[in-house]
Amino acid sequence: MLNDLASIADDQQIYEELKQFVNQYNAYAQGSEGEIQEIEIGDNAGDSAGNAMDIVDSIFSGIGSILKNARDRVYVNEYILLHFESAVPTGIQNKADYLFENREVEYILYGQHASGANYSLALGQLFAIRFALRFIAAFAEPVVRAAGHPLAVFIAALSYSLKESIVDTEQVAKGGKYTYTK
Repeated sequence: MLNDLASIADDQQIYEELKQFVNQYNAYAQGSEGEIQEIEIGDNAGDSAGNAMDIVDSIFSGIGSILKNARDRVYVNEYILLHFESAVPTGIQNKADYLFENREVEYILYGQHASGANYSLALGQLFAIRFALRFIAAFAEPVVRAAGHPLAVFIAALSYSLKESIVDTEQVAKGGKYTYTK
């Protein structure tokens, strides 16, 4: 157990170094933001129309930039998944599941600077998604529909989705594959 604690302490040093790089990058990125344009309406209609068209150009440029950034995000995420490590979980009690060397992708996605925090956030987000999907599916379950009163049906759906989402998340955390059972 002491060896596990020592390896987690070593892992924390990696996160501290990464935190310094992130802070340096954020300081650089904040200095390079653009300025907001304002429409100047004056006595000359031509100049006012030109200023308005500059704003429209800026809006379309922004839309194009948003689409380009979305495309680039897909490419970056694909690159991250292909070139960085995200090991298959071995079980909830195994310290290797929380170490940086096995959770590089989670660090890139969530950016927390503590051992295990990124993996926990990934499991939490997975749980939230599974809960939402299970909650929707719960209303088709005979057990839930048999509750009768609308409030009882709602509570039964919550209970069903919570129970099933916990099972789903535990299965994934143990390294198993998700299988939908109806």
